Amino acid sequence: MATPNDRDHAATEDDARQRTGVAGRIFAEVAGLRVERPLTTYRLQVHAGFRLDAATGLLDYLDDLGITDLYLSPFLSARPGSTHGYDVFDHSRLNAEIGDQAAHDRLVAGLAGRGMRRVLDIVPNHMGIAGQNRFWLDLLELGKQSSSARFFDIDWQPVKAELAGRVLIPILGGQYGNVLESGAFRIECAGGVFTFHYGEWVLPIHPRSYSRLLDDRETSFLVDCDLGDWDMLELRSIRGAADELPDREATDVASLEHVRRETEVLKRRTERLIGESPRVGEFVERRLGYFRGKVGEPRSFNPLHELLEEQVYRLAFWRVASEEINYRRFFDINELAGLRTEDPSVFEAIHVQIIEWGVKGGVSGLRIDHPDGLADPRGYFCNLQRALFLSACRALVEGDAQGLAWKDVALPIREQYDAEIARDAKSELAGRFPIVAEKILTGDERLPENWPIDGTVGYEYLNALNGLFVDPASELAIDEAYRSFSGDRHTLEETIRECKGYVTGTSMASETNMLANRLSKIAEGNRHSRDFTLNQLTRALREVISAFGIYRTYIRPGEPISPTDRASMELAFSHARRREPSIDPSVFDFLESVLLLDPPADCSDAELRRRELFLGRFQQTTGPVEAKALEDTGFYRFVRLISLNEVGGDPEHFGRSAREFHDQNLHRLRDWPGGLSTTATHDTKRGEDARIRIDAISEFVAEWPARLARWSELNRSIKPEVNGKPVPDPIEEYLFYQTLIGAWPAGEPASPPTEEFASRVAAYMVKAAREAKRNTSWSDSDPAYCDALSEFVKNVLRGENTLRFLNDFSEFQGRIARVAIVHSLAQAALKIGSPGVPDVYQGCELWDFSMVDPDNRRPVNYEVRRKILGEIRASLDAGESREQLAQSLLEASDDGAVKLYLIWTLLNHRRSRRDLYERGDYRPIEVVGPHADRVLAFARTRENRAVVYITPRLVAPLMGDDARTLPVGSLWSGTKVILPSGAWTDLISDRCIAAQAEGDAFAVDLSDLFATFPLSVIESRA
Repeated sequence: MATPNDRDHAATEDDARQRTGVAGRIFAEVAGLRVERPLTTYRLQVHAGFRLDAATGLLDYLDDLGITDLYLSPFLSARPGSTHGYDVFDHSRLNAEIGDQAAHDRLVAGLAGRGMRRVLDIVPNHMGIAGQNRFWLDLLELGKQSSSARFFDIDWQPVKAELAGRVLIPILGGQYGNVLESGAFRIECAGGVFTFHYGEWVLPIHPRSYSRLLDDRETSFLVDCDLGDWDMLELRSIRGAADELPDREATDVASLEHVRRETEVLKRRTERLIGESPRVGEFVERRLGYFRGKVGEPRSFNPLHELLEEQVYRLAFWRVASEEINYRRFFDINELAGLRTEDPSVFEAIHVQIIEWGVKGGVSGLRIDHPDGLADPRGYFCNLQRALFLSACRALVEGDAQGLAWKDVALPIREQYDAEIARDAKSELAGRFPIVAEKILTGDERLPENWPIDGTVGYEYLNALNGLFVDPASELAIDEAYRSFSGDRHTLEETIRECKGYVTGTSMASETNMLANRLSKIAEGNRHSRDFTLNQLTRALREVISAFGIYRTYIRPGEPISPTDRASMELAFSHARRREPSIDPSVFDFLESVLLLDPPADCSDAELRRRELFLGRFQQTTGPVEAKALEDTGFYRFVRLISLNEVGGDPEHFGRSAREFHDQNLHRLRDWPGGLSTTATHDTKRGEDARIRIDAISEFVAEWPARLARWSELNRSIKPEVNGKPVPDPIEEYLFYQTLIGAWPAGEPASPPTEEFASRVAAYMVKAAREAKRNTSWSDSDPAYCDALSEFVKNVLRGENTLRFLNDFSEFQGRIARVAIVHSLAQAALKIGSPGVPDVYQGCELWDFSMVDPDNRRPVNYEVRRKILGEIRASLDAGESREQLAQSLLEASDDGAVKLYLIWTLLNHRRSRRDLYERGDYRPIEVVGPHADRVLAFARTRENRAVVYITPRLVAPLMGDDARTLPVGSLWSGTKVILPSGAWTDLISDRCIAAQAEGDAFAVDLSDLFATFPLSVIESRA
């Protein structure tokens, strides 16, 4: 007979079997769900000037254009007034400036109603701290005792002993003592909370300081008080409670609980006391006056200084940041603090909203901002995929799981997931959710194969595609023109090395100093390395960082070092040793052993952990240094052909062959088919069509040097002088003429452009000069130089004697622009047809001649775009043939309607043939004949369907000197594309194309394919 215990045990076993069965079913169901990748994305920048409802209002237009997925800039709670969203304040809340929950729901519903979804841009690496960020303020109030302390990378034991246990806040406009005695600081009390104020900055005051602020020993206050009065007793009790708080260095559990609990109690008690006792309120006002000081009496500021010295933060002149700041930043931006996303609790806190949307909010993918800044990018991506999978399981359980709660089945589902990933790290489950990373690849660098993501945001694609329109045969001529005009004889390698030395010694010196301090402590721990001085270690670190040719390595403790990472590290050390023979080789040996995790035999566990943490921080540092030195400095110094100076680009790689482009497309199809294919982003250095125009200079090298000399001579007399030197200098002037060629408004006659255009170019040139950091910079701005540079630009474009220059310039620019029209159309077509997810940056369906941000983030006129698309559709509906329409749009191309027509045609074809583009093969197509090297062709095939893209490149020689000539028709006679047999339809013109027998193959002459339009996309007719 079964006892009650037996029955209870049986029931427990039944419950366990039920939970296990449900968990297995839920796991299998979620694992089996196909997550559809984005097909085509359209990037929108949302901010207070373009809110979520504005995005919702565009959905009909974007759907009509052929877009399947809306790709939105970050829209979680950010710094008030943010125009980009990357200075996130709170990852768990919607940014109220762009819309409320109802607006968000309207956008999601609008997308769903059209079968569209969205890609979210998320920021896991850093957080904006300029303003009332509750996490940062909590840290500044309580320091290491704050519940937010684990969020941020703080060096609590920096080189400067005075900063021990404190955070440097470099916000002052001058030296601390001078600002203090100027009366610019004040203390206020509101709601029982004391705060410190400087300009717009409001900083907390540590609760222990409440004792000093509420010191009731002031004689004038005690005269009329009875110490037994309830308010006096409460005041002294509050002071006593503040005095009894644990020292701010105490971080044991009991101390943390005490401080966090009593801090809030103190504030509430103070608020109540001030509110209920008028004389205490008056007393507090007098006390605040005591801390204000009197200008002209330096000693009167001593109390305020002493109070500030008690705080967790140390206020400093903003220039101090470059050398002494002791929190990890995003690059060198003081207002963006790095996050410790590797901490599980931090990861959970900053992803709670994103993961909910990822499961329930119509999200088709995530774009991860700056993953190289994370301590462990691969670990981060694995954790993100895991969290998304488990959240999907939870949603299913909560929907219907036989009455069980998530807590009942969570553990077996987690265990099953972890077991599956451990068994096969490359399983489809590992990379189930579509994720792309803002990872910049340099040279031949490849994305780590073990990252469970779909690919990158596409900068490597941009540069491969752009290279097709740069003539490699012109490199020596362009090089000579640049050196002759500018006088710059540096190679790119020399320029970048110089820039890295500048960056590590100035704007990012604090990061290097923090690393050196950590390295010194490691060295002190071993008798073989303790004699290495801090100066030696700092110099060696700077040399190794400067010698890196990639953004970072991805070495993970406890795992074998990949051959790629080892080779990158060893190459950097080889260069560093050769460049700095004055540094003792044993210092480099020691540093290399630390970075390659090769500790001495007697290394303790604690010592090993210090080495691992140092390696992690080192790997987080090399990327920002590379970016600041290359993209934000070197690209504005080495300007021989600025269209090559693009994010992820290599200005010394002058042009790309068709074979190189095909090879990259094949690699993308095989390994990263879900990566974005982009030609413009919010971060690119110039608009996609401006870049193409500048590329075309490489086809006009015979006259480029003479044009430069003539323009410079025409503009010599209007150059202002600063300190006896003409402005701009030759390098800046060379950059200026290229910029004009790229940015000049389409169809603009040889007359002064608008004042708005002149101001945009002037603003760009001033920014470029500051980025170059030769004559002025952001930190050491020379207003006179910037004003002179701006004056020069405006005089050239709108001065009294500008027509001689503009007549000559516009004739040359007009021919370049005509060539660029053809290349820009080819660029648009190739992007849509290539493996990957074509991405359209806001407004780029028309010509994009913008310059670097903020110019490329100007408002987009969508009414014009709607109107053009409506007219295109109306023309076709009225019976106009596609061939006639395409030809007429090409002839009147200034408004960019021809580009929009091409994009609309091909995106809608892509959407109608989704399976072909997502899963089809890629095959280079052979071109033969006299102009075969000026054509690129490939086929996308699947089963019995094929579409072939045939586009021109380097067409200037075919067009001659007549700016009205187009590379169509008989100009291509004799050049043929080799096709499979059968009948074809041209998607652009709707013409029927028949391949003719040519020996053992079939071919079509390009004079037929390009009869009326300079490129062709043909589809096989079943």
